[in-house]
Parts: sequence; structure tokens; C-alpha cells
Amino acid sequence: YYTDNKILHKGYYVEGQLRVFKNFYESGEVERAFRINDGKKSALTLYYPNGKIRSEVNYFGESITSQVDYFENGMKEYEEESDKSGMIMWKRISYTKDGFIDNSLEVIDKKKKKFISL
Repeated sequence: YYTDNKILHKGYYVEGQLRVFKNFYESGEVERAFRINDGKKSALTLYYPNGKIRSEVNYFGESITSQVDYFENGMKEYEEESDKSGMIMWKRISYTKDGFIDNSLEVIDKKKKKFISL
């Protein structure tokens, strides 16, 4: 709790393992939400104070497999996808605030690990 007794953190545990949690801004808006989908997959969503999504992150174990960040206006800022180990990146795209691609790098042949860049 915050000092004024507003909720800061709320979580649920199963057999001592954290399964779901939310952190809140003092205003009461959700700041972040985390959930474990199964034994290996989990997801984290971060929010701006106005309630709009700031970032969506998916994990396999401790490795990030995908991430999308958003500008405060709701447009995508950045997106990235990787393999389950987080070591091989399949896609990375950056955007301008008005939604145009700023730069990108994407795998066109996974076996040969050939990329295309714009």
C-alpha cells in the first residue's frame, strides 16, 4: 500500500509461486500487469499514467521473445521478436510517432539466417 492506504501492489500466488500481479500508480491506474500463462510462458504489460499501454513483453522462461513499445499517443514505437532463447532476433522495427517505419531488420530465411533491412 501507499502511505495513504491506496493499493500499490496486488498479487496472487499458487503453491508459493507468483502467478499474477499488478502494480498501481497512486492515482489507482494500473502501472504494470504480469501473468504466467503456463510453466514457461509469461507476459508483462506496462501502462502510462493515463491508462494507455506503454509496453507489451512476452517471455519464454527468462528470455524475452517479443516486445512492443508504444508512444503515449498509442502508435507503435518499437517491436522486436526473438527465438525462445532470446539469442536470435527475428525482427526489429522502429517507428516514428506518426506511425511510419523509421528502420527495420527482419529475417527472410530462418535456416540461413538472412536478414533484410529497410
